[in-house]
Amino acid sequence: MKSTFYETKRLILRPFKRTDYHSLLAIYGQPLEMRYIGKGALNSPEIWEYVKSAITHYETHNCGPMAVIDKASGELIGRGGHYYSDRTPYLQHGYIIKHAFWGKKLGQEIAKANLDIAFQELNQPILAAYAMPSNEVSRHILSKIGMEYQGIISYAQTQYAYYAISRAEYFGNVSLIDQAA
Repeated sequence: MKSTFYETKRLILRPFKRTDYHSLLAIYGQPLEMRYIGKGALNSPEIWEYVKSAITHYETHNCGPMAVIDKASGELIGRGGHYYSDRTPYLQHGYIIKHAFWGKKLGQEIAKANLDIAFQELNQPILAAYAMPSNEVSRHILSKIGMEYQGIISYAQTQYAYYAISRAEYFGNVSLIDQAA
């Protein structure tokens, strides 16, 4: 990996630090923000475990969940980045944004950055993403950035819409993807 710090027009993505815990309480502890993420809102010890896990994942795999910082305010407003899990053999990406920042197309900006990092920096052959079937906004974003719907899968007793894009598809669609951002 060439860098651990990425910038988009309005955002900075960087690895998590232990000091991000308090900012994540305002996101991961909120039912509204977490309604489409795994089991929902997390409690304080679960958020602390998540922070430690994200840091370890980044150190182990040279990629991982990343803090999303709003350039204008300097505030940590969400999570982007990549991770491995037993859900698929491929690198996965995802994002979550603090409710106060919804409706500004930041999810699309993060998702586009995730694609760029996966294929331009990490040289991945395929990138996967999952969204709950009822999460129409995220499903729209995944389609808009060029990821193809693969079907519904069941994982940890939850149904997910599965999306993927290959390296060849990404580089073939890079101009289309840039227009979507």
